[in-house]
Amino acid sequence: MDINEAETYKHTIGNLTLTPKEYNSAYSNKSFNDKKLVMQKDEFWFNNEIIKVENWNINEIKKRSNKIFDLFKEI
Repeated sequence: MDINEAETYKHTIGNLTLTPKEYNSAYSNKSFNDKKLVMQKDEFWFNNEIIKVENWNINEIKKRSNKIFDLFKEI
């Protein structure tokens, strides 16, 4: 993922998640693997799919965005 692509997807719905307040600072500038370790401790079902992903990249962000939009359409 190049810098321009990363910036494009950085603040999209597929790259954002909910976190318990006490874990928010633990996520800040950590690697994806470090973030997954913290996510395994939280109880948000919203993060279950992220934990299963091996490498976080633009393709995964797009797939997650589509899943989230599909969920929203059902509401």
